Parts: sequence; C-alpha cells; structure tokens
Amino acid sequence: MPIYVPKRVHIIKSSPVAPIIFLAGPIRGGNDWQAEAAENLLAINNRAHVISPCRWDGNHRLAEHFVNPFVSSWNDPRQRRWEEIYLQQAALDEDESGCALFWLPKEDKTVPRNPEDGPYAMDTWRELGKIAGWFHFNKNVRMVIGGDPDFPGLDTILDDLCVASRSAQVFFTDMQILLLAAMQTAV
Repeated sequence: MPIYVPKRVHIIKSSPVAPIIFLAGPIRGGNDWQAEAAENLLAINNRAHVISPCRWDGNHRLAEHFVNPFVSSWNDPRQRRWEEIYLQQAALDEDESGCALFWLPKEDKTVPRNPEDGPYAMDTWRELGKIAGWFHFNKNVRMVIGGDPDFPGLDTILDDLCVASRSAQVFFTDMQILLLAAMQTAV
C-alpha cells in the first residue's frame, strides 16, 4: 500500500481495486489516529493509495510504505495546496475511485496540540466546510465520517452536511467499520 505524505505531489491513477483514501481529521492533538487508519487500510486493501496529511518522517513506523516522500518534481511551501489536490481527487473527481475519510477524535489531553497552533481541529472544520460546499453543486461527493460522539460541534457538522447533501450522514463510532465504508464508497 502506498502512503503519500506532504508536501510532494505525485500523479496517482486510482481504480476500484486501488482507490485513493484521503485521511481527513485533526492532526495536532489527534493522537496519530492516521497511523492506525493506514495500518488497518493496509490489512483491508494493500493496493489502496492512502493520503495522510501528517508530516511523518523517515523514522515513522509506516515509512516503508511512503512513496518517494523526499523527492518530487513539484513542492509547494503551503501544505493546504497539497491537501486540496488530493482531497479533491479522492472525494470529487469523477474519473477517480476514492473517498475522503473524516475521523473526528476528541482532543488527546496526554499529547495535546500547542495552543499557538490555534483551536483544536481548525483545519478539519475548514475541510468539512469545503466538502459541504462541494455537496451544494455535486451530490456525488464521496466521503464518510466518524469519530468520537463528543467531538466539539459534531451536531453542527452533521447538520451542515445533511443540509448540503440533502441526505442524512451516517456517523461511525468504530474506525474499522468506517474504513470498510470508505472502501465501499470509493468504488
């Protein structure tokens, strides 16, 4: 399973047997849930292309799966541009097989974010707003959402997604079931 980490952009051609799964959700203060998700995705489908916005280095336990993480023909200083490319490819591009997977854990108090980083999950809220905006123009947005039912503002998030998509959003509290739903949504 290839794992793509910031900020190097690679051309990915997905397929129903090798979909793109974008791991969206809090990083700082989120307790590295992305590593658990990537490992479980590997067990489900080792051909999936996993996009993780975490800035893991070559010493990370999943480093053997990184796709040329330190070499690229394109490198942008803004990680948000990198995320935008892959989030759109996973969730929106009609010629791709993919899914945006949102996992919303409560902030980990044992490994909290630095208060200088701003409010917890600030970038996740921005990404969820982007997804809701896409739903207004395209009802075929591919995304799944799950996490802790006590995530701050969850009721508002789910209500906004329901209004934008004009359908109820299933919220998964079990990561393994969420990962399976992402793989089904991706095809």
